[in-house]
Amino acid sequence: MRSISVGSSTPQFWAPIGACPRTFRSSACFRRSRPRFLRKKRGTWRRPEGPMAPSEYTNPETIPRRGDPHPRALRSRMDRPPPKWFDPEAILPISRSSTEVFKTGAWESRRPQFAEKLSPCRSGCPVGNDIPNALYKASLGDFDAALGLFLQENPLPGVCGRVCRNSCQTDCNREKWDGAVQVRSLERSAADMGTAEPELLSEVGKGQSVAVIGSGPAGMSAAYHLARMGHPVTVFEAEKELGGVLRTAIPRYRLPQEALEKDLARIVPLFREIRTGLAVTGSLLKDLLSGFKAVFLAVGAAESRALEIPGSGCRGVQSGIDFLKQIRRSRPPEVKGKWIVVGGGDVALDAAVTARLLGAEPVEVVCLEQEIDMPASASMQKEARNAGIRFHFGCGVLRFLEKGGRVAGVAVSRCKSCRITKGEIRPDLDGSESHEHPADHVIVAIGETVRLGALADGFAGIPGKGRVAVDSETLATAVPGLYAGGDAVTGSGSVAEAIGAGKRAALQIHLSLNPSAYDRTLSDVLLAEGPGFSIDAFFHARAGWNPRKVIRFDDLNPFFTESRPPVPVPHRSFPASDGEEVPSFSRESSLIAAARCLFCGTCIGCKRCELFCPDMSLTPNSGRIGFIPRDDYCKGCGTCAAVCPGAVMELGESR
Repeated sequence: MRSISVGSSTPQFWAPIGACPRTFRSSACFRRSRPRFLRKKRGTWRRPEGPMAPSEYTNPETIPRRGDPHPRALRSRMDRPPPKWFDPEAILPISRSSTEVFKTGAWESRRPQFAEKLSPCRSGCPVGNDIPNALYKASLGDFDAALGLFLQENPLPGVCGRVCRNSCQTDCNREKWDGAVQVRSLERSAADMGTAEPELLSEVGKGQSVAVIGSGPAGMSAAYHLARMGHPVTVFEAEKELGGVLRTAIPRYRLPQEALEKDLARIVPLFREIRTGLAVTGSLLKDLLSGFKAVFLAVGAAESRALEIPGSGCRGVQSGIDFLKQIRRSRPPEVKGKWIVVGGGDVALDAAVTARLLGAEPVEVVCLEQEIDMPASASMQKEARNAGIRFHFGCGVLRFLEKGGRVAGVAVSRCKSCRITKGEIRPDLDGSESHEHPADHVIVAIGETVRLGALADGFAGIPGKGRVAVDSETLATAVPGLYAGGDAVTGSGSVAEAIGAGKRAALQIHLSLNPSAYDRTLSDVLLAEGPGFSIDAFFHARAGWNPRKVIRFDDLNPFFTESRPPVPVPHRSFPASDGEEVPSFSRESSLIAAARCLFCGTCIGCKRCELFCPDMSLTPNSGRIGFIPRDDYCKGCGTCAAVCPGAVMELGESR
């Protein structure tokens, strides 16, 4: 309440602004002299009739109330000090001491809680990346810290930043507002601009050597995390260079050689030994099982499934994997004529776009699925359309057309239904009606299969062809000490899924070798319902973090966030064959794109809860980010929960 001085003599007296003259009854405001317009009547004083002058209306010295005693009777009181409540220091709403004397916490019926939760992007990430915290660091321009956060869960951020299927962006809460946050591009920016190094998780695994067979995404992930847990790791690779399918079967326009080499150079120093150009046989596997504490099998699914129909053996018919491997190893002569690709997955579209880049015209894709059900990612479908590739959805190939021992086209028919038998699709084609499509070359990419070959010799529990059977929890095979994961177990999948499987196998191997070292299990750090999990949270528990509670858009408070569309991403023009599919973000674009993140369920230290708390009852959480309420002063009004943009602060149950 503001106040003004209304007395001109000493001592001065005070009255509230806006006090009504007819209700102002303080006799202490009268001067000793008699007001000029007062008239005595029956022992009282009254105001004469008629309007008052403005100066008289605002001066309390001239505004008595009818019935007030004569000021002459107050002369002895005028010499007394004014009442204490007339002291301006007493009536101004300013505290001279701390408000801690008021224990407003006694009013509390519900107590707010600081509880970080799970963002939907992280819940949908097969690798389990800590996306909100990494993007917050990127929004500040600290790409070293952002890369370090990605490396906590993912050994290959530069690879995933280019070939991941974007499941995190599909689940992004901002997609419901003005467009999803471009997580994949930002992971790529962190890998390209950051200079962080991997951090060790534990030394418990020292002296417990582990062998990893295969250096694809699953093998590299398992070897990386096993080494971080202290295990001496030896990697075996049949090819001359590390990388597996990442090096041999993904086109350069999607994954440049330099990006793969940069990721590998960051993690290879963690391994004890790398042995390339060595195909593991059954006898060698027996030696490994006796010489190592555990062996992880990550050979992948690198053999194309054959299409067993008439004409499949004629010249000009090639598998998708073989075609892509040929392109990666040596650039073939210019491709001409019409090409048809059979299949609807990532390998099929990679082969189709690659053929288009090399000069094929036109290129058509025949797939069993309808457009909405295609197994290929949405970004790859968009890239194929940008390349001018035509699709025939819901169709299957009845036979290859042959002319002089060479393929001349395909006969296709409508697919009535599909059934899956032992992991393989069995289409039911309508043979009564077919259409012929001429072609100079046909690529078959209907999926990949696992072929262990000589590696399975002498092991009854390992099939020579087909997927390897494992325990769904521990990933252990029927052979003691042998574990398996990735495409060798699940069949052909995404790179991110293989990396997640390798990380799961690494932790399970570590726990099986050290059963009494921890009081936690993998299920304690599952993200939502899984299968993704946080290996960093297993070793560095976060107090107050609930990895099962997923924040949805309706839980957020977007009041403090302005609408900002995604950063435009230029695509490469066709048929130019040089450069990447999508250019990298500049530093400025990365800052803008990262700042769009809503940081769902994650405290970034905005301090809005502390600023808006009416009782100043929030205190910093010692040792980490965030605030916690003080019981003596928090009355449970819920203001902090209402203004928290990321739904971190919440009201607990009534007490």
